[in-house]
Amino acid sequence: MTAHVATGETLAQAGARARRPPARKGDGRAQLPAVDLPTALDIALLVMEREAHNGERAAVRWLGRWALEAREATLAGLLEATVALSALAREPEAAEPVLGRLASRAPFR
Repeated sequence: MTAHVATGETLAQAGARARRPPARKGDGRAQLPAVDLPTALDIALLVMEREAHNGERAAVRWLGRWALEAREATLAGLLEATVALSALAREPEAAEPVLGRLASRAPFR
């Protein structure tokens, strides 16, 4: 199994990433600080709240990142996070603590 298949990256995504020019000094991409999972969750929640048309994509991106980076990531945890993100609009008081718990106990691998 190749690395891009193991990470869920499609061949098209891998090709696009490979063709992307490397970041140069002075390039904005090279100067952005890393964002931890709790902060990434805050950003995803903000996008879901303010840009409904981009909300699902933001949620899916965060779920993917959590699955890749969380030391304790499991299928059960991924299902729990997916259900919580889906329920966020209907039951924010129940969903937010679940997501916060998953994000905060997920140090980078």
